[in-house]
Amino acid sequence: MIYERDYTITTTMVKHFGEATGDHNPLHFDEEFASKTKFGGKIVHGMLTAGLISASMTECYGVGTIYIEQDLKFMAPVREGDTVKVEFYNESSDGKKTKLFVIASVKGKHVVEGWALIIKGDPYIVVDTTH
Repeated sequence: MIYERDYTITTTMVKHFGEATGDHNPLHFDEEFASKTKFGGKIVHGMLTAGLISASMTECYGVGTIYIEQDLKFMAPVREGDTVKVEFYNESSDGKKTKLFVIASVKGKHVVEGWALIIKGDPYIVVDTTH
């Protein structure tokens, strides 16, 4: 393993993601509606989980990291309150681009997996992202 970080999904994160993207699918916001689906309740936007992978790229590889390609499979739902563990494995590089195997899991169960291609940033530049 190259990298690992946990993120706890909050209602505010889901709300802001829906606002930012315009994705107001009731599957993400309406418990009554979502309870009647195959998921049995609200689920988090899949791309919010993928966004945590993107954020982790910068934390792992530095400011200026560019996420240029991905192939992700969404394997199981994520719910508000879940803690998502993002992990990177099997780094390979051609000197310019780096390919990683990525996993997002909840309680040990893979919810997203696939690969990502990046151009590394500068790991020695630190920017405060707590604002």
